[in-house]
Amino acid sequence: ALRQLQETLFADLAVFHNRFRDLLSLEPGTPFQEGERIILPLVERNLTKGRAYGAEISLELRATDRLRTNVGYSYLNLSLEPDAGSRDTTQSRTAGASPRHTVFVRPSFSLSPGLELSGSLRWVDALPSQSVPSYAEADLRIAWRPRPSLELSLIGRDLLHARHREFGSVAEIQRTVFGRLKWNF
Repeated sequence: ALRQLQETLFADLAVFHNRFRDLLSLEPGTPFQEGERIILPLVERNLTKGRAYGAEISLELRATDRLRTNVGYSYLNLSLEPDAGSRDTTQSRTAGASPRHTVFVRPSFSLSPGLELSGSLRWVDALPSQSVPSYAEADLRIAWRPRPSLELSLIGRDLLHARHREFGSVAEIQRTVFGRLKWNF
């Protein structure tokens, strides 16, 4: 619920608790031989249950007409377990594939009418089941609007490291810098 704490300070808090049943599970099927190989198929079933609870809070400070800053934190606790009769062994990996803690800061500054500088700094907790350590990253954007329907911007993403892992052990996110032309009509 968004709430104005003071004239220039706003807070938003969300708390949640969910119970799930009949979630997707991967169950071993009947093995069969194909040429020289023995195939063990995985069959999709709905034999998993779980729960998720957590909270998200964000604060927005409107220091001036030209300067705004958002700060936020989220907490997530996710647990999954197989139903009776399930032989799926992937639930513990799935539950550990979401960060438990995330923190962000997003300032934006109007340099002049039509010229804006904004950025973000985020810290994301480790993903134990994916062997991904916690990390911090930053993004930066400068945008010029010569007209209300036209925006030219230069954007840098993941600027603190040349590359880092966010999910899994193979794919890495690379630092990127690019320009963008946005025209609304």
